[in-house]
Amino acid sequence: MRYCILGILSLFFTIGQANAEVISCNNGKYADGTDCVSCGADCNWSVDLTSGKLTVSGSGNMNNYRFYTEDDINYSSAPWGGYKDRITAVEVSGMNSIGSCAFCHLAVNSIQMDDSVKKINDSAFAWNGRGASSVTMSDALTDLGHIAFRGNSRLNTLIVPATLTNIGLGALGGNKNLIKDMNIVCMGGKQECALLQERLQNYQFYGLDYSREVLDLSANVRLAGAEECFSTNYYWNGAECLKEPVLANRLCCPECKMIDGECYRVRYTLPEADEVTSNDNENLIEWIFN
Repeated sequence: MRYCILGILSLFFTIGQANAEVISCNNGKYADGTDCVSCGADCNWSVDLTSGKLTVSGSGNMNNYRFYTEDDINYSSAPWGGYKDRITAVEVSGMNSIGSCAFCHLAVNSIQMDDSVKKINDSAFAWNGRGASSVTMSDALTDLGHIAFRGNSRLNTLIVPATLTNIGLGALGGNKNLIKDMNIVCMGGKQECALLQERLQNYQFYGLDYSREVLDLSANVRLAGAEECFSTNYYWNGAECLKEPVLANRLCCPECKMIDGECYRVRYTLPEADEVTSNDNENLIEWIFN
């Protein structure tokens, strides 16, 4: 009941903003100074009604929400829930977690999150009918909540980090046949991603009738290729997509070299070149700052 009231209040607070092209809620205030419902202790949001983009930014954890029904239509109780028919893209930055049902019952076709997101809570993107066909997870993600992507019937590719250790019941969503065909791209090396494959050997899934089923999705996992190893936190070493060296700890990868306390990756521009024969000739060797 509390969540239903919250949803109605959020709609009430946005009535005065309905004619604006961009609805922005910063520090609990709309642009005109009236009160708005924030999305966390340090969480701001805005909806661009022209482009359909919802932006959520700040720090810390996002609030958790539930869905409510009004006139036989399901809404998220999040403060932007009333714009469900206008939102086509979601971008999250700076937040440590994405709240339960924060983006449920929307119809977005683009989902972006930066590497601050460590946890996606239960049903965060559930029942997103139109949905995105491909979603790239945060490189820092460790937890994917129960039914986080349930009901995303178009979702066929998930790009996930090898750090994803907790995968909730039915987290991948869709129906059993769609899940069996899902392409799960693991960002990481062979050894790291082998652990992800083990976690998906006994994947817990809610069937269409909400009965529990166990699926083996280990064969659905493949290593990221050179074309997918695009994140600033990874690099392609010619065979695997590996994490960049951690400069703060002054760690260097086997293909890297410390120069004046900084870590560089070496790439020889000729196959026969090596560090000894190149003699730092710029035509043979290229130093790439990481």
